[in-house]
Amino acid sequence: MLKRLTDKPLLNKAFLSLFSLQFLGAFNDNLVKNAVAILISYRLVSEADAGFWLSVAAGLFILPFMLISPWAGRLADHYDKVRLIRLIKLAEIGLALLAAWALISQQLLWLLVAVTALGVQSAFFGPIKYAIIPERVAPSRWMQANAWFSGSTFIAILLGTLLGGLGALNDYNLLLLSVGIIIVALLGVGASFLVQPRTQTDSSRLLSPKVGLGYWSSMHQVWQGWGDGRGRLVIAISLFWFIGATLLSQLPHWVQSLGGNEQVAIIWLAGFALCFGIGAGLRASLRWLSWRQQAWWLGLMALVLADAAWLSYQAEPQALVYPSVFFSDLTAWRVSVDLAIIALLGGLYSVPLYTQLQKQVPAQARARAFALNNVMNALWMVASALALMLGYSVGLTWPQLAGLLAVMIMLMALWVAWRFGQTAWLIQRANDEEQI
Repeated sequence: MLKRLTDKPLLNKAFLSLFSLQFLGAFNDNLVKNAVAILISYRLVSEADAGFWLSVAAGLFILPFMLISPWAGRLADHYDKVRLIRLIKLAEIGLALLAAWALISQQLLWLLVAVTALGVQSAFFGPIKYAIIPERVAPSRWMQANAWFSGSTFIAILLGTLLGGLGALNDYNLLLLSVGIIIVALLGVGASFLVQPRTQTDSSRLLSPKVGLGYWSSMHQVWQGWGDGRGRLVIAISLFWFIGATLLSQLPHWVQSLGGNEQVAIIWLAGFALCFGIGAGLRASLRWLSWRQQAWWLGLMALVLADAAWLSYQAEPQALVYPSVFFSDLTAWRVSVDLAIIALLGGLYSVPLYTQLQKQVPAQARARAFALNNVMNALWMVASALALMLGYSVGLTWPQLAGLLAVMIMLMALWVAWRFGQTAWLIQRANDEEQI
């Protein structure tokens, strides 16, 4: 089986089924999240309050990853992952109904409840998503599989951004969007039943109190592996999610501050997702790239973001305009190109980190390792939301916050260069295994 997967890792039924269900899940999440973002930015609150409530929504989505991931990781290591995926996808149908009602009602409270509920569902699926790849794909293909998973996630963001944003433009579109969310959830359930379980007995103990209720012991087990080298990999991945959460949550507000309307915001969000997918694909294709270049990607990202922040700070406020007018402005065009470069660098930076984490951790503990990763990602993303809320509360503007983020990314690059330099054995092992 492994030989067959090595030859055609993405053209066999097993991989395509996994690929489809994770894509559909990410797509549905982003349909809802981006519709909520557009509603908050342009319809439900004032422009002055938009940045704050966007940060609240982003924080509520990622908070469950911090609270639930340890338990989810232990469950995924203990039971058959495919059976857990099916239960998670069945639960998504109910969550899709909740999200549909919240969008149609356009009540801010229920929109935030729906976003939080989707975060809970994603937190249970997260540890399984990358832990199952090594069980279904040959080691020599892990980098490509991770690139496809990561890239497709951001393509799902692309499509979710386009359709979710368009769906929030008027009440009729919201109705169509709500129906679409339910349909996508049903398709995800169907895809989950195309993946064959590896065992037939694990599900009989799914409700065992010893495992099912062992939250604190699950938390302890997750953190036990911090010192074996995976900890610094997890932090390096979390740095990326801190940057991404900060930028993605503020893109609609950033567009608005430059004078772009809802359509421009949709184009920006979609372009960011597409460029990240291109970067992830490039990293999987360019096998000659070295681990030692991870810090360089961050350093370049900091410089590009600093340029975008400076241009935005100098821009004069103006009335909201359509894309044809917005992109005719040199400053708006240059900031857009900067954003595309940042997303491309993000893809180059993140994909190898996931692959190495899979290699570093024994098979029986991979889901818990990715649960640890999700906990740290959530902590950093919650920190992002809190930092943004604090910044806005003391009167800072988004260009000023973006400038501070650029400085922080440069400091992150120095940390990555230092810590990865201390783990040359880990880097060498990654290079050796990629050549097998």
